[in-house]
Amino acid sequence: MRGQPRRIRVYIVEDSPLFIGAMADLLNEIGSVEIVGSAGEAALAAEEIARLNPDVVTLDIQLTAGTGLDVLKRVKANRENSTVAIIFSNLVENGVHRLCSELGADFIFDKSYDFGMLEEVLRSMQYVGGTETCRAAG
Repeated sequence: MRGQPRRIRVYIVEDSPLFIGAMADLLNEIGSVEIVGSAGEAALAAEEIARLNPDVVTLDIQLTAGTGLDVLKRVKANRENSTVAIIFSNLVENGVHRLCSELGADFIFDKSYDFGMLEEVLRSMQYVGGTETCRAAG
């Protein structure tokens, strides 16, 4: 029998209010997920992520200012940071997928086709002792 689900704090890096709303609906259905913030600009997102220290960051690649890759670099620059970085973008063709992996993305999903994968990853994280047991490039 599973224990009590742990709370997962998520920060959304996305510049589409419509898509943020769709993600919020999905994340709220999971139950023990808390959205701690969102931003559509790389610099603001990186600052808030450093301050809030979320468990998970979802990153779109194209943003209003800067890119999700800029944020990914800053999140993964601190080797002691255990934040799980999930690329969630329409721009995940082979070259971009490889670059995201090299920069330290833990999961890479196409938001047009893999919406359910985000839910699956977050649900699996609820019952593990830490994010380190959940890492794998998608």
